[in-house]
Amino acid sequence: ARAGYYMWHVDPHQIRLHAEWRDIVKSPRSRKWAFQALPPLAEVSKAVLHAEEQNAMNARFGTLNIPWDLHPHSLHAMFSHNTNLLFSLNHTAIPTAKHPLGLRADNPSFGLGGKCAHQLPLREQFGRLCIKQRRAELIARAVVAAERWGQPGVKPWSRQGNVLVR
Repeated sequence: ARAGYYMWHVDPHQIRLHAEWRDIVKSPRSRKWAFQALPPLAEVSKAVLHAEEQNAMNARFGTLNIPWDLHPHSLHAMFSHNTNLLFSLNHTAIPTAKHPLGLRADNPSFGLGGKCAHQLPLREQFGRLCIKQRRAELIARAVVAAERWGQPGVKPWSRQGNVLVR
């Protein structure tokens, strides 16, 4: 950000939701993508970079278990192993999505690490925040935990079932 670049996350799941991109994703060799305007993408903001810094600090102190302890508002919380980013010096070059990057309670399909609830057996959904019940509360608790973990003198939160507790 200090160098003047803006960054957006290219989420293939979100791109498939736009009608003009569905056929392009199905047949990427068609070269139609070169002429199609991008749909709105989630910007990697300073808040997202702060969440990534928290992930790095927590990993440094040995309190980060991926994907369960990822900061829900971090970029890493949105994908499992690989993702694409677009950079631009022009902030208006790429339309920005109305929702910020990160997990939200109103997007019930995805959990930490970009895994869908319908892709995982129930026993693996634990801690991925993709379960609909109390999702907003669980995401809020995970944010508080991610912000506290790794701080000197602060003991990490523990789990009781699907809930983070102090």
